Amino acid sequence: MYRFFIASLFFTLLMSELNAQQSLKGRIGFGLGYQSGIEFFDFNPMNSELLEQSEKGLSNNLMLGGISGYFYFLILPDTRLSFNYLNAKKESRAVNGFILSFEQTVWNFGIEYTITSWNLNISPGIFLGKVSDFLEMSFYNGTKDFKNLLYNFKTQSSFNGSLNFENNSFHISPSLNFEYSLSRFLAVRVNYFYLIRINKSWKFLRHYTLDNVPSNFVNNNHVINIGLLIGFMSK
Repeated sequence: MYRFFIASLFFTLLMSELNAQQSLKGRIGFGLGYQSGIEFFDFNPMNSELLEQSEKGLSNNLMLGGISGYFYFLILPDTRLSFNYLNAKKESRAVNGFILSFEQTVWNFGIEYTITSWNLNISPGIFLGKVSDFLEMSFYNGTKDFKNLLYNFKTQSSFNGSLNFENNSFHISPSLNFEYSLSRFLAVRVNYFYLIRINKSWKFLRHYTLDNVPSNFVNNNHVINIGLLIGFMSK
C-alpha cells in the first residue's frame, strides 16, 4: 500500500506540472502493437513451500509478451481508452523427472490522459482487469506407451501425472506510458504499471476451491514493458 501511495503521488505531481503547459484539445488517433517486458516477481516463497532445499526452483521475475493498443476518446479532450494483454511462462526441470511450471496471463482496460511535448506523448492512467496464475507440479518417469500410462494412472501403481493450481484475481493498476513518434504511423513505447491484486481465488484442477494457500505465492508487482506501435499517431 505504501508503494501504491508513492506511485499515485508521483503521477499526480507529474500531471500537475505538465498540464500547466497543455491546452485541452480533441485528438484523432489510434495505435496497436507488440510489447515485451519484465514483471518483478518473487518466486522464493513458492519454491520454499513446494520444493526441497536441494531441488532447483523457479528463478525470480517473469518475461512478458503480448499486445497493446489505444484509441482517443474525442468526447473527452486528450483522453484515450487503452488495453493490454500479456502472457508469461517459465519452468524448472529436475533430473529425476520432476517439473515445476508457472504461467501467467494479464489483461486490462483503462483510461489515460495524454500530455504532448514535441513528438513525445506522456500518458498517465488507471487500468482495471484480471490476472490468472497457473501453477503445475508434474512428474514423468519416461514411459512412452499410452496403455502403460493409463494403467499406472488407474491403479496408482506408478505416478506419472501432475497437480495444478490456478488463481484468478481482479486487479487495478496505475500506469505511465512514454511514447515517441518516429513518424505519423509508427511509435516506440515504454510502459510502466503497478499490478495491485484486489482478490485471490485459488482452485485445484481449475474447479475445486482451495483454502490455506500461502498468501505470498502471488503478490502486487511492478511491471515494465517496451513496445512498437503502428497506427495513426496523435501529436
